[in-house]
Formats: sequence, C-alpha cells, structure tokens
Amino acid sequence: MPNLLKSVFSKDEVRYQGTVCFKDQEAKKKFENALRRVGEEGKAVTVEGVESVTTNIAARDLSYPLRKQEKISKFIVFPSSDPVPFEVEVDGNKKSIILLRRKLQDKVILETGPDSVVPLSLSFSKHDYRTVTVSFTKHYERAQTVKDVSVGLKTAAALLSSIITTGQGTTDDGAILRLTDVVNHFTSLGTLFDRLSSIEESLDIHFSPDALISVSKEDVSDINDLFILVCKEKALRTNMKLTSTDSARFVKNEEPILGSELFIRFTGTIEYDLFGVAIKLFSVCAAINAVAKEIIPGEDTVRILYGDSDTKPMYISMKAFKTEEEALQEVSQIMSHKTDYINAKTAWEYLKGKD
Repeated sequence: MPNLLKSVFSKDEVRYQGTVCFKDQEAKKKFENALRRVGEEGKAVTVEGVESVTTNIAARDLSYPLRKQEKISKFIVFPSSDPVPFEVEVDGNKKSIILLRRKLQDKVILETGPDSVVPLSLSFSKHDYRTVTVSFTKHYERAQTVKDVSVGLKTAAALLSSIITTGQGTTDDGAILRLTDVVNHFTSLGTLFDRLSSIEESLDIHFSPDALISVSKEDVSDINDLFILVCKEKALRTNMKLTSTDSARFVKNEEPILGSELFIRFTGTIEYDLFGVAIKLFSVCAAINAVAKEIIPGEDTVRILYGDSDTKPMYISMKAFKTEEEALQEVSQIMSHKTDYINAKTAWEYLKGKD
C-alpha cells in the first residue's frame, strides 16, 4: 500500500499514450507513411482504415484508460507544435505574441496563430539556420476594425525585424526581394490604415476591413488628403485648376489693378468614394498667385481676365468641412487667416513633417 500511494502522489511526469487499431496491414502502412509525410512536410494528412483509438494516461508504473473511440469515419494526423513566446514593440508599446513551433525532419517552422490578420510562416533549415523561407498572406476578414488591420500589419513587420536581422531572397516568380522591402510594405500600409481609422472617427463612418485587401494609388492619395483636411484640419495645396470664377468672391471694396495679385476664393463640394463608402464634404478654396491680366468694367459688374507667371505659378488651396454652415462661416472669416491658404502644402509635404 505505501508503494501504491507513493506512485499516486508522485511528482513524476504524466504521459499520455494512445493505441491505434487498424482495419488491416495495408491501413497500418498508410498510417506509417502519413507520419513520415507529416514529419517531412508539416501538413495534416488524412488516413483511412483506422478502426479505433484508445488513449491512456500513465505515470511511473501506473496507467489509466481515458477514452476509447470506435467507428471512426475520418482520421487525420497533424504535426505537433509547441508555443514559443515573443515580445515585440508596436507603436511604442510592448506586445506579447505566441508563435507555434513545429520541428520537422529537416527544418523548424515558426508560425503565427490561426487568428492572425497577417499570418506569417518562417521555415528555418536545420542544415543552415541562415536560410529562411518566409511566407505570408493577408486575412483582413479576421479583423473587426480598420485599426485591427493596422495593428496586424505592424505586428508582422515587428516580428520579421526581430527574428531576421537582414537579408534578401527571391519570390516564387524569381524576383529579388529584400527583407526591408517586406517590412517597409507592412509598416507603411499599417500607417496608412491608421490614418483611415482616424478618418472613420472624425466623420463617424465605418469601413469594412475585408474591403482593404486591394488598395489603389488613388485610394492612398484620397486617404492622405482626407487625413490632412478632416483630421488635421489644415489647408491643402491641390493640383486642381480654376476653370470658372462664377462663384468666386473678391474682398469688398477691392479695386483690382492690372497686374496685381488676386485672392480669389470660392466654395463648393468635394466627394470621395473610398472602399465603397461615399463621402461628401463642403470646400472653401482660394486661388493663389492669380494675376489680373485684363479688367473689363460692366454696368453692374467687373469682368477680370486672369493668369499667372512662370516664376509664380497659380495654385489652389482648399479647406474642407462637414457642413455647409461651417464652410460659409469660414468664407466670412477667410481674410483673418489668409496665410493658411497661401502657405498650404501638399499632403505628402505635411506627412513628411514639412509644416
């Protein structure tokens, strides 16, 4: 009895054991081949001909049955994995991540979890750990918000940077690709979606994360412009052209002089269609460096023909507002901050810190 109690309360490691019964010898061979394939390829393999599986729990010289499963219709052999904790820095904050490690016959694979927005797989050769195969996909549909997509992209960039310090390789189609190219792609896309998340908050709208899987150059430009106009509330220098002055206004009592610079301002609307969401804003614009070329007085009006010069080309600056009332209020006060429009920069210049 003392020996039995000693076994029961022993601190020895507990082992889980299993017994697999096969339909015939051929089914057993298929099972052995499946184990070999799992060890070589790291992929799940379906095995036919398994009739029952009995599991036991054992410690020292004791063994207890846990479960017996019979009438098995489908049996799949999976590669085993163990969790490996990693700590990375995302947006200045420490973030703990659990990677799954699989040890195969000739390589070791590190993978992110099954819920990752940007799943990563890093395969290290056991013969040369400096040789790494990196695979990734994008599953934005797993995210709840645009911010989740951004965090997923930045986390993938941080993981790659912390595990692999440098290097370059080839893609499946033979193109040369550097590690920094992949990291920069994830980082810049994550930053872009940060701006999109801020636009959501400012305009009280919602973008579906799975719609972000395809981003065009026009989308990037629209996101950056909206971020400056709506979130930063700055005047934006645009590439628009002034084609009509029907809605333009001049300073009251202003008497244009031939060759003088004009401060022409006008209102309007600006519309965006971004990832299936229609956005309409009210704009206040100013034409900068417009020069009076000809002045034609009329009975009740003065017609002004204008242009610019090679040394000071004309450009249009714009502010955007959520409501027409806000835009009209801006027009009434525009001369008090005329320099905002004159000194306006492009979205790229603002984002590069040139403000």
